Amino acid sequence: MQRQSTTRIGKLKLRNLVMQSDLPQWVKETPCQIRQNAIFDAHQAISASGDAQFRSIRDPRQTIKFNNSNFTKGTWYSKFTKTLKFKASEPIPEPCDYGTQLTYRRGKWFAVFPEPVIKSHTSSKK
Repeated sequence: MQRQSTTRIGKLKLRNLVMQSDLPQWVKETPCQIRQNAIFDAHQAISASGDAQFRSIRDPRQTIKFNNSNFTKGTWYSKFTKTLKFKASEPIPEPCDYGTQLTYRRGKWFAVFPEPVIKSHTSSKK
C-alpha cells in the first residue's frame, strides 16, 4: 500500500488501512498488537529505504517484537501459550517494564529483556 501510493501516509493511517483490509484468516487470528508492530516496522523500513524488502523465511535470523504487557506469568501471551515451556540460562526479570523480543538465529531462540542502565561518568582525561 505504501509503495503503491504517490504520497506518503503516516504509520497510524497505514495501520488502519491494513487492519480494515481483507486479511487472510491466519493473520486475523494473531493478536492485534503483533499485527500492529509488524505494520509499524514495515512503515519504518519503507520510510528509511524506498527499496526495503521482506526478509526471506530462509533468513538465518528472525525477530518477533512484543510490548511490555505481552510477557506475563513467565511467558509471552500466556492466554494462548499455556503449554509453552522454555529453559532460561539467566534469570528473567518479573515484571518486565519494557518491550521484549524473541530472536531465532541459526536454529536457536534468544529472548531479549531490556533493563535500565544508570550512566556513570568517569574522571579519566584523554
